[in-house]
Amino acid sequence: PGAGSLERAVSTFSQAVAQARRRGDIFRVACMLVWRGYCQTRRGDLRAAVADLREAMDLGVAHGLLIAWPYNIGFLAHALLEQGEPDEAAQVIDQGDFPERLPLNQVPLVWLRLSRGRVRIETGSPERGVDELLQVGETVRLIPCDNPSDVPWRSWAAEGLRLLDRNKEARAQAEEELALARRWGDPHAIGASLRVLGLVEGGEAGIESLREAVEVLAGSQA
Repeated sequence: PGAGSLERAVSTFSQAVAQARRRGDIFRVACMLVWRGYCQTRRGDLRAAVADLREAMDLGVAHGLLIAWPYNIGFLAHALLEQGEPDEAAQVIDQGDFPERLPLNQVPLVWLRLSRGRVRIETGSPERGVDELLQVGETVRLIPCDNPSDVPWRSWAAEGLRLLDRNKEARAQAEEELALARRWGDPHAIGASLRVLGLVEGGEAGIESLREAVEVLAGSQA
């Protein structure tokens, strides 16, 4: 999905889900639903995404399959945020019962913390949200896997910084993410970065960034 081939990714995961259901492999069904839900969110099929991610969560609870729990919680919260349901997303994050401080070297926690940071920004705690996202940045640089196509921590932090009137910091984060996104080449990441940069810039420059975002995304699967 990080390369932008979302329809192919969804098709591949759908085949894997069908095969796992035929075999009765509950663990694989749950895992493939988590990642199909992630791809569905990225291409804007939010109802399908939420349905997949809720089913995966139900299977995890029923069968004690908690290995993918941080991904499941993070991806479902993200899908709900994209649906304009920040309070429901916050409930999902709380359901995970993760501690406030999480170890920086745990890769599976990245997507949980990414969504938790954005939830905090969108539910009235932008400073806490920005802090969480900056911690995500520390983790992905440590690994290293600092790819804005999969972990857009800079642009999400920029939106929080903008709310805090820290526009200089917001612009620096947005510009750095756009440069990395262009290097990677995924239209989803480029368009998303341009959108945030446009909001931070404002005025005519902001409008131009937003127009470019529309053009980039119009030709993509995102």
